[in-house]
Amino acid sequence: MRRLTLLLIFSLVLPSCSGAVTETTTTTTTSTTTTTTTTTTTTTTLPADSTTTTAAVDPMAMIAAGIAGTYTGEWRNTTFGSSGPISATLEVTPDEEMAVTLDVGGFVFGETDPDAELFSFTLADVAAGATMETATFGLLTFSITPLGIMVEALDVPSPSIASLQVVASPGEAGFVGTYVITFEAGGTAEGEFEMVPEG
Repeated sequence: MRRLTLLLIFSLVLPSCSGAVTETTTTTTTSTTTTTTTTTTTTTTLPADSTTTTAAVDPMAMIAAGIAGTYTGEWRNTTFGSSGPISATLEVTPDEEMAVTLDVGGFVFGETDPDAELFSFTLADVAAGATMETATFGLLTFSITPLGIMVEALDVPSPSIASLQVVASPGEAGFVGTYVITFEAGGTAEGEFEMVPEG
């Protein structure tokens, strides 16, 4: 009877104990990732700035120096067929002053042979529009145009001449130009001229 009771107790308790004792193991895995960033800095050293100073060259002075000299030639009135000699001496100083001695011979304006005249001016005056008083042509105005150097005399002293307009430019050798005379009584006369270096 005692054995039966022990067997009964074992048969009842053992199954419950075997199910109650359970060991649970939990494993946690931690993964660590390490990122390495490499920065490369390049330093370039440039040479110090250097400044080059160049002397300014006045283009007007270069042109004037290139045409300085004595020139001779002829003027022709293509309207009336008259003509005469013409000469000019151009001098340029280091101070950029220009002196022009002009001698127009023959029957200028259909009248007498005028005396030679001296014109003095600076190159800057010509670029800005120089004016000067003359005995033969009255007040002359000089200006630079795309056609060349324009000379205007809007009040010529001759009683029969109202105005004179001249356009001159460097030619292959020397100077070439044209002119227009306007008469007080109306109408015009046209002409041309050329001068080449003397010698």
